[in-house]
Order: sequence, then C-alpha cells, then structure tokens
Amino acid sequence: MDDRGGAMISWTVLSLLHALNIRARRTIRCILWSCEEFGGIGGKQYFDAHKSEVSSMSIVMESDYGVFHPYGLRFLGSAEAQQIIQSISKQLSSINATQALLGNDGTDIAPWMEHGIPGASLLNNNWDYFAYHHSRGDTMNVLNSTDVDLAAAVWAVYAYSIADLDHLLPR
Repeated sequence: MDDRGGAMISWTVLSLLHALNIRARRTIRCILWSCEEFGGIGGKQYFDAHKSEVSSMSIVMESDYGVFHPYGLRFLGSAEAQQIIQSISKQLSSINATQALLGNDGTDIAPWMEHGIPGASLLNNNWDYFAYHHSRGDTMNVLNSTDVDLAAAVWAVYAYSIADLDHLLPR
C-alpha cells in the first residue's frame, strides 16, 4: 500500500497514454523514489542530478498517502496555476473527483517546490491509512481495485492535461 499504490497509479498513467498512443506536448516522467523514510535520500539525489531542468518543469506530483477513493488533488502553486488546476478538475466530474484543495504533501518533491515548481498530491479518502502504514497489513490487497483505477484516472487527467498545456504552469 505505502508507496506501491502511488507507484502503481503513476506507472498506469504512462501505460495508458502509451497504449492509447496519446502524446502530450511535454514529457511526463514517472519517478519511483526510494529512501523517503530515511531522510528522502532518493528524492534529494534525483533533484541534485536534475536541478538544471527546473526551468522546464511544469509540476511535480507525489502520491504517498495511500491510493483510496479519490476526491481530487491537493495543490500548491500560484493563484493563476490554481485556476488552471480548478479548470482541469472539471474533467473529473463523472467520478466526483473535482476537489482541488490548497496544500500539498510530498517529501520527495519538496526540493522542486522549494525552487518554485508547483506541487500536487492525491487527495483521497485515506482516513485509515495509518492503520496499515508500515505494518504487516501494508500490502496492496488492502486497497480496493476500483479506487485504484479511479485514482489512476485522476492522476492521468492531471498529468496529461498539464503536460499538454501550451505553456508551463505559472509560477
């Protein structure tokens, strides 16, 4: 559940876009961080290796609080970027995942956000996340497959829509 759910929905975005032969204007990366529980070493190392790309990145997204029934996105960025996120969220009305709340949780994306890149995390019904987190119950079988599919849809809509804008999200 912890990390594997977020990794699964992130990989699913790329798999779906590839299977449907859909290409956004900009690259969508799936980065599977490591060592977050040990000081975010993986995220920091990736940032150090790629910090020259800050000016070309539109958003960084992290899903690390379970993949339960999605409500939308937690987002931290400029007011203008927030309006774009709100507009994109309307595409998710059929699955009732249109919330775009101010704020973000993301240890691994923090270095990027400190350099002005907007950040986002999955907003989902994770009220019992810590009942499983880092326990023997921290397995994928505690997740509902429909919720995982819906969360992947939310992730895909935001990732593709942002990557296909004719400009970067405003800083």
